[in-house]
Amino acid sequence: MAQTKENITDLAVDATSIIKQLAPRTFNYTGPEVNPTKTGLIESEVEAVIPSAIELTEFVQDTINAYLIKVIQELEARITVLEQ
Repeated sequence: MAQTKENITDLAVDATSIIKQLAPRTFNYTGPEVNPTKTGLIESEVEAVIPSAIELTEFVQDTINAYLIKVIQELEARITVLEQ
């Protein structure tokens, strides 16, 4: 059952500046098994930039996606201005 949302507001941040602080990385998990190289973000680095993206030591992908969507919107607005 879906939860009802309330207090809905637009994300009012400079998402481009925030996302630019994140560093996509390649890495391997530690452990006895052979672990293929993964691509992603390092949780502690994300937490330093977007604390709300970490919940109970897990990434909250919806939060990252919201910032990425906001970045696309910001870039589209810049492109529109440049094209005029």
